[in-house]
Amino acid sequence: MEDFITYIWKHKLTGRRLRTATGETVEILDYGYADKSDAKRFKSCRIMVDGRPLCGEITMTGNGACHTYKKEAVDATESVLFTAYIEDPITQNENKGVCTELFLHFPKMLAEEFCSAAERKERLQCHSCIAELPALQLHSIMERLLMERLEEKAAVARRFLEGCDGKWEEAFMKLVMRSFGFGIQSAAFEEWAELVDMTAIAKHRNNTVQVEAILFGQAGLLEEESIPYYYIESAKSSAYYNELVREYRFLEKKFALKRVKHTIWGYGNSTPHIRIARIASIIGQGKLTLSGVCNAETLTGLYGMLEAPLYGYWHNHTCFGGTETLGNGNLSQRHADIITINAIVPILFVYGKHNRDERLCGKAEDFLHWIKGEENSITRRWKAEGAAVECAADSQALIQLNKRYCTKNNCMECGFAYFYIKQRLQDYR
Repeated sequence: MEDFITYIWKHKLTGRRLRTATGETVEILDYGYADKSDAKRFKSCRIMVDGRPLCGEITMTGNGACHTYKKEAVDATESVLFTAYIEDPITQNENKGVCTELFLHFPKMLAEEFCSAAERKERLQCHSCIAELPALQLHSIMERLLMERLEEKAAVARRFLEGCDGKWEEAFMKLVMRSFGFGIQSAAFEEWAELVDMTAIAKHRNNTVQVEAILFGQAGLLEEESIPYYYIESAKSSAYYNELVREYRFLEKKFALKRVKHTIWGYGNSTPHIRIARIASIIGQGKLTLSGVCNAETLTGLYGMLEAPLYGYWHNHTCFGGTETLGNGNLSQRHADIITINAIVPILFVYGKHNRDERLCGKAEDFLHWIKGEENSITRRWKAEGAAVECAADSQALIQLNKRYCTKNNCMECGFAYFYIKQRLQDYR
């Protein structure tokens, strides 16, 4: 029980249910602060016992005399909440200190549920309280989750920036490349993006074939082994594929280019060719820049920078030698939103922090509020519990909740868990 009563004290949830072992009333004036060496000990606490002010250290024990009784057919326990070494404020004489025991009534089932969650065996049933949360408190919790999510994405942007020796535009473009993994292949696209030689691309950006040769070559996709056996003959007979191979062999020697293993992309329908071709299209058009993003005032302006029409070979192929397809126009709205969420917003946020420009940080958050909420298994589950998912800020907050708290049973640090426990304690009189 120590963890449970420590949580209650730390979060000031005791209410008016405290009393001493002898039945005296207790009023808390100051909950004090946690001892760094012992999380169950709080220093500089001040309480009133039957009108008498006392102060001192309070240690949560939960192992004293416990009494179980019935209250309105609800199992409850009356347990020692803490023992306190109290300093006499009148004499200021530590030898006059006394040790007292205080008790708190709380639902036994809640304490057991909490302990199970604290041990990460099961999660609290806090999802049931979503619909009951006051709007202001719900907004506060969601805003905190959103900022956590933003900071995690910002950390990825900073890592790319460090890998690019502080070159913002290069880091931004690599972050865009990573975002084309669309979650499922993010790890593979990140590994590839970190390796792509942006200096080589910058020197040949006016030559689409050479840009594509570098991107596909460093992705390991110009190797024959990367092509499914049933497409090899068709690919080898393609003038476009052979031109890319020749160009990459030349550029590979010129810039000492390295490549990832083609096996990182997986097999079957997971081929990344169309997405890499779109990245080459974005680079070739040159409209997507960090300075342009900083000056953008609307989502329409951002989407205009992300236009990536497919030309030539990629207008009707899905991979080298692959089957033909139609309708390879610009990026879909959903994909443009994903790139904005995972690349544009983080780099804008980090750039704003770096330059101490709150306007840019605010703009990054504004974009998330303007983008339509994402639709996935996580958001659908929380919608069913009464959560509103009106924009990407909401969906990103819920993804953070699921990723960092729910799936890891990290209930003790969760705002929804706090409200759930608080509500259960208030309901229990």
